[in-house]
Amino acid sequence: MQIVQEVEATGGNVGASASREQMVYSYDTLKAYIPQAVEVLLDSVRNPLFIQDEVDRQLALTREEVQEVQKNPEKFLQEVLNLVGYEGAIANPLIAPEEALEIINADIIRKFYH
Repeated sequence: MQIVQEVEATGGNVGASASREQMVYSYDTLKAYIPQAVEVLLDSVRNPLFIQDEVDRQLALTREEVQEVQKNPEKFLQEVLNLVGYEGAIANPLIAPEEALEIINADIIRKFYH
């Protein structure tokens, strides 16, 4: 939250998104603040903090996404077709299995990252 507030204080905007094949961090800012923007992006990628409260919020959102996919035949079919149509890492589901969500915490993510 502190990073977002500092960025917004300079008129900037940060964002992140993920898909099956990529993860994107973005930072919109005025030209004068580009050095700070690069520093924030690099620090976010190289030295992330995995705070349990934030992990819990993301897990709650992920659980909602899992339920949404299960209720939406088009999204569910896309996931199933991906599982049978590809091999290797790209065949992994985009949405985590519910049983995996029960054991994920900040420590596990930190260990995986490092």
